[in-house]
Amino acid sequence: MRAVATKAAGHLKKNLALGQSCRRYHYDKGTAKDMMKKSCYYGVNFIIDQDATVFEAITRMAGINLGCLAVSDGNNQFVGVVSERDYLKKVELQGLTAKTVQVSEIMTHKARLVHAKEHETPSELMTKMLNSDVRHLPVVDHNGDIIGMLSIKDIVREVNREVEADFDTLTSFSLGKVQGSLSSLGKHPISNKHIFTKLVVQNQQIEAIDILAEFPNLQDVDVADNQIETLAPLAHLPFLIALNASHNSLTTLLDFDTPQCTQAKAWVGGGEAIGSMLHVVNYAHNRLTQMRDLSRHRYIQELTLDHNEITDITGLSELVFLKHVSMAHNKLRSTSGLTANLPIETLDLSHNEISKTADLPRLPRLLRVNLAYNNVEALKDFGNCRMLQHLNVSFNRVRELHHVDALSNLRDLSHLDLSHCPITRIPHYRFRVLVRTPQVIELDTLPASVKERIKAQVLHGHDIQARREIFEKHLRGTESFVNLLPPLTMDFSYLELTPQATGHLFCLRKPNRKPETRESTKSFALEAAAQAILVAQVKVTTQAFAAGLLSDMPKRYPLLFGRGSGSR
Repeated sequence: MRAVATKAAGHLKKNLALGQSCRRYHYDKGTAKDMMKKSCYYGVNFIIDQDATVFEAITRMAGINLGCLAVSDGNNQFVGVVSERDYLKKVELQGLTAKTVQVSEIMTHKARLVHAKEHETPSELMTKMLNSDVRHLPVVDHNGDIIGMLSIKDIVREVNREVEADFDTLTSFSLGKVQGSLSSLGKHPISNKHIFTKLVVQNQQIEAIDILAEFPNLQDVDVADNQIETLAPLAHLPFLIALNASHNSLTTLLDFDTPQCTQAKAWVGGGEAIGSMLHVVNYAHNRLTQMRDLSRHRYIQELTLDHNEITDITGLSELVFLKHVSMAHNKLRSTSGLTANLPIETLDLSHNEISKTADLPRLPRLLRVNLAYNNVEALKDFGNCRMLQHLNVSFNRVRELHHVDALSNLRDLSHLDLSHCPITRIPHYRFRVLVRTPQVIELDTLPASVKERIKAQVLHGHDIQARREIFEKHLRGTESFVNLLPPLTMDFSYLELTPQATGHLFCLRKPNRKPETRESTKSFALEAAAQAILVAQVKVTTQAFAAGLLSDMPKRYPLLFGRGSGSR
């Protein structure tokens, strides 16, 4: 700051020495009258009589350390000024003796004198000095009487002070913006002193954050919705835990490495250089095309990289604390790069171009996966994610029912979304999926009620034995039991869908059954009665079947039965 002001003062002196004309120095704070009180002439007798000798004038100047004196006549009227320059030009260089020459002989007369008016601003005074090539300005009032004197030193000192003030104002504006955005009073992790730990500066058109290097104690920084191109200054924030840099112009992922003192790389005073402490990172809506090695930020737990242009997942192998990853709306084509040592629990890769998911079973703690809007065709890989609870593969290319069979062994799978996939066109799609995944309580964002799951079981013939026993009990000897359920127990291929089948009762081709005979059905009336009994049997499913099917559900899905955590 002081160097800037000194440089400005030096620049003024250089201009003055060169005598450049028509220069104008713009500074309009204060007046000449205000500056007089700070002048080196203030409180000093700087007036000498015109009849005094030049020797007396030079002696006076040396005594009060000034370079110019005001000259008065016998009536104490201001008549001019005499300066060191006048002495050198008109006495010393002329070979005259100072003791024999009077001040009136060498002074600059009032008529030819450039003077300052008390209301003039510093910019006007500096303009006069530069254009007239003078170093002193007498200040006169409205009557023309001298009331003070200003030197080049006074002008430069005032400008110097104001340059510092302007610099401080500019700096304090940036600091003020930061300080006004601080919140969350906390304690320093080492000194235990009270500090502000959070900074939120959103939508401020900021292009650089160099000033943040002056706030090393920040732990939570939010600079979203700006125009930042680099986060390098954050290397000076060793305690940074959460970073939100979304909606900026960043092209490199975490382009800063917090200093870390290790055995291989140690230095004096590096005892507190513990490396990056980042836990949460949000880089959504930037300009990333690739990922860099993040091993220097090994404590990251949440990583959000949505809405970029990343093509491959790289640099995550050392993030052994990573739990949540979101890379939606990128250009990924596979899940390669997700190594087995990553404890990822939530994974959002929606809105990409992914067709290969072979790396997902390598994630042992995977609980939630969102792969909506991709090119996934098979679900076999998900069947090996033993802890999976939520799976969203909507808007993909899943076609066949046998792909759903891979999910039947996932006991914790409770939410499954296959909406807008070709498989949903299969007749009785929900019943076919629910009978394969009875643990699911929400299918395609719609609740799978207990009634719906029971109906799926019934339509697949799980109560055939019970209905057969009822039939034999009430119609023994009159008719043989006939199963008129649709063949839902048979696997169904998506290729079996035909335009001709859409009007059929079950939207299927009619199964190839043997033609009916008199031995199987004696009359049309008996067949109608058998169908009526079948409907009754479905509605009055035996108590033993219902109890067996429902016995385990209250334990597995307490929320459906009003036994949530709040009622325990």
